Amino acid sequence: MPPGGRPAGRPARRRRSRRDGVIQSVVEFLNLGDFRLKDTFEVLVLAFVFYRLLLLIKGTRAVQMVYGLIGLAFVYWITGPQFLGFETIHRIMLPLLLYVPFAIVVVFQNTIRRALTGFGANPFSRYMGQQEGDVRISLVVSAAYALAARKIGGLIVIEREQGLRNWTESGIILDAKISYDLIVNIFSPYTPLHDGALIVGEGRLKAASCFLPLTSHAALSTQYGTRHRAAIGITEETDAVSIIISEEQGSVSLAIDGVIYDALEKPDLRRRLTRALESVIKRRGTRTRAIRSTDSATTTLSSPAISGAPAGASGKTESPAGAAPSSATAGTRGGTDGS
Repeated sequence: MPPGGRPAGRPARRRRSRRDGVIQSVVEFLNLGDFRLKDTFEVLVLAFVFYRLLLLIKGTRAVQMVYGLIGLAFVYWITGPQFLGFETIHRIMLPLLLYVPFAIVVVFQNTIRRALTGFGANPFSRYMGQQEGDVRISLVVSAAYALAARKIGGLIVIEREQGLRNWTESGIILDAKISYDLIVNIFSPYTPLHDGALIVGEGRLKAASCFLPLTSHAALSTQYGTRHRAAIGITEETDAVSIIISEEQGSVSLAIDGVIYDALEKPDLRRRLTRALESVIKRRGTRTRAIRSTDSATTTLSSPAISGAPAGASGKTESPAGAAPSSATAGTRGGTDGS
């Protein structure tokens, strides 16, 4: 026995005991003998919720917020007494983490409202016949470029999964079949409905002369007028897509998820619209009718509203007068191009 009366092998036995305890804990954690069907269901539900949340925040400012929260939680954890033991920093971090939920509600109120609206929607509505979408992309695109060729401004909003009832009620209810002639007539100057947005949904022209929320994006270029800001604003608050016709530039732009794509050519706009609306159209069982872009769908239509409709209106060959490449700017600062 060494000096002090302690057996030489006791420290080794203690280390072995701690190691065996860790191994036993891991084995118990991985023991799936008591894993029940209910536990499997709970795991699937949680996985679905997290998946939906990730889809919701994908491509938004919320991603940076999540990174910041993870960083704060890591600092709080690493400064705890079990690690670095920085008591002052640890105490400061605690109230910060407690107030984070309130900050999230304030900063991301639009995103939260959008998520709650999506969760609260009827999951079976997309299969109901009266809810089937029949978005006539070709007619809408042709009408947009016909207006652009004539330097007539306009704003067309197409709803996807979320309804736009709050905004349709602010305008004049139409509930009309989508047609090239009607769209052109709505935005023609000196008509009662030309000022404001046209809302399209469920294969119908729902309402015209609608008021939309303006974007609160502080970094948005001052070149964009009221019409462009309204188009971006509605796509920030909902999952709708917006088509903007600039009366000054004679160009057509598209806004999706708060991002604007300037001065698109007609094939590019049709392709982006089809891609954005494809999932909705497919789930509603009308994908074939909705994305049909044949020339016959538009050549049979004429526009008495604007004499001498341009070639772009027929859906065959077009490029709106004065249209610039995709890097060009669109919109103005004030009311001439505002909605």
